[in-house]
Amino acid sequence: MTLLVRTGPAAGSFFGRASRSAWFAATGINGAIALMLASLPNAGWFALPWIAAMFAVSTRRLHDTGREGLWQAIPWAIAAAILGLVSLAHGAWPIAQSFWPIVNDASPGLLLVFAPMFLWLGFKRGDRGPNAFGESPD
Repeated sequence: MTLLVRTGPAAGSFFGRASRSAWFAATGINGAIALMLASLPNAGWFALPWIAAMFAVSTRRLHDTGREGLWQAIPWAIAAAILGLVSLAHGAWPIAQSFWPIVNDASPGLLLVFAPMFLWLGFKRGDRGPNAFGESPD
């Protein structure tokens, strides 16, 4: 419970640093809530605050390794390209016409894009001591 209390107030902050354990806890909780909300009919927009919180904690985790938060844009750009290519192959442009079949066909590629980033954020040791983004969270 201390971990959740320690990470809770900074859930939406893009400033500072986040430890590996704080990142795993916040990503698991925010991801589960976002998936539950996104699966409800016409309630996907309610998942946006939790998705934003996942971006925030990932930004702080990148800060802990001495990197800018924009590094997380790389897998998202690759994922957007994969979805675009798969939707063109389906002949479904714009993508909104048949989104879920496209995501289903693109899911192996999306997994290959996001899994390395997820593993790296979760297991890369942060900088010891202070860095350009603040004091060590440990």
